[in-house]
Amino acid sequence: MLRWRLLSSFVLVSLLATAAYFDWHWGQPNSLAMPGIMALILLSLFAALAAIEFSLLTLPGLGGLPRHQAVMVFGTVLVVVSCCINSVLPSSWQAADGGGRWLLASLISGGVLSMGLEMLYFGRTEKPEPAHHVLGRIAATALAMGYVGIPLGVLGLLRQTPSNSFGLWALLTVLAIPKISDSGAFFVGRSLGRHKLIPRLSPGKTVEGAIGGFVFGVLGSLLMCYGIAPALFGLPVPLKLPLVIGYGLWIALAGMLGDLAESMFKRDARIKDSGGWLPGLGGMLDVVDSVLAASLAAYLFWQIVPVVAPNTTIP
Repeated sequence: MLRWRLLSSFVLVSLLATAAYFDWHWGQPNSLAMPGIMALILLSLFAALAAIEFSLLTLPGLGGLPRHQAVMVFGTVLVVVSCCINSVLPSSWQAADGGGRWLLASLISGGVLSMGLEMLYFGRTEKPEPAHHVLGRIAATALAMGYVGIPLGVLGLLRQTPSNSFGLWALLTVLAIPKISDSGAFFVGRSLGRHKLIPRLSPGKTVEGAIGGFVFGVLGSLLMCYGIAPALFGLPVPLKLPLVIGYGLWIALAGMLGDLAESMFKRDARIKDSGGWLPGLGGMLDVVDSVLAASLAAYLFWQIVPVVAPNTTIP
């Protein structure tokens, strides 16, 4: 199991590193000057896979059919595309609000499709459906768009602001810090864990592991701010030290909550892994569960905290 986990992680990291390079390169003024093309493609793919898994968690108990799954997947991907596409559209099509109108249009479209599908087929079955199944399927589709689509779309919004290099770096922090925190929590929990955290949601998580996750989250934030930002992207250190620590703690906390939320969904559905796309890691939801919550936390953080201007030296 550990061998497959390491192999899948290596393949996934290699794919993301390659995609990040081309995304940054194509965002340069002397290239396509369209930052976020690769992010649009990969985030849409991740959203499709995660939405398929989420549909298998929610729809079977509600009498869901392939057509309901298709609407859920389409609506979720549409939300992600609406958030990511603004920077790759012709300037005359770009929304001044950074894509807010496209996001609103996608949410409306997904809701109309879900309700329209139910209205089209309502009452056609020989036996009446159990009460609240129609409402449940519409609610599940809306939840998929909110739980999977909006957080992955927010990663696309992070990618677009405020510059090509900073945007890609900010996106990578949301991918790296939760996973560094999760790895720290896993190893600390296995070696030192004694007290269960919330066993009814995730029996394997411990208080000691959570503390280790916070420590590793801070280390990941320090690495991304003091190492990756200047070394790979030529950026000044984006935050002063107290904020670097606070960012690591904030993203680690959000990642843990996202992990616990997905554990709740899986335990409710009586399954261990959301899928089997990645041997040793499970499904796409198992991979992005912490990232979903961390993306929202990071976006909120960067809306509140001022970024250090280029060429500014932090003492």
